[in-house]
Amino acid sequence: MEEGLKQKIASRGYLKGTITRLLQVCEQDLSSHSIEILEAKRVRLETSFAAYEKLNQEILYLDENDSENVEKTESNYFAILTKLDSEIKQKMSTSSMQASKSPHHNLTKLPPITIQTFNDNSTAKAYQLGRCMEMEPKLEDFLLFIEKQAMALENTEQGHTSSNNNKVVVTHMTTAACGYCAHTEPRRGTSRADGVAHASA
Repeated sequence: MEEGLKQKIASRGYLKGTITRLLQVCEQDLSSHSIEILEAKRVRLETSFAAYEKLNQEILYLDENDSENVEKTESNYFAILTKLDSEIKQKMSTSSMQASKSPHHNLTKLPPITIQTFNDNSTAKAYQLGRCMEMEPKLEDFLLFIEKQAMALENTEQGHTSSNNNKVVVTHMTTAACGYCAHTEPRRGTSRADGVAHASA
């Protein structure tokens, strides 16, 4: 029983030392500490003080004449807690003010830009027919389909351009009989390679 009491008193002394060290830190300037560090110290303080109070109860159960000055340690606890909370609140307020003054609020307002909606029913239909309806569509497959469609449209436009620029006109001679005699007269005619029109004169 005496050995267990000594062990609890030693553990309580360690916790008191932790609280004292935190008090010494809070007596200094905390502006260099980040919010994360301050919050970590606050958690350490609460954990240590809770364990300290539990040990006090256990020690009093074993030794009714225990002379621990609980009031002093409790006073230190509240002093540290107040200082940490005040510093954390101040830093959070400063961060909020800096965020509200960020550069994007001072940017010149650009005129609105209207972008027409692209509507291609044939492409949408081709996509629906080409995919497996039993599986959920994947983004990778959709992007691959769009890339193939763009290449197909590009090749089609190039084909139309080359066919319009490479028209060939062929001239050939035909003969026609004269209605008054047996003399035949050559007639000049033209035909276009694209088969659009035929003419004779």
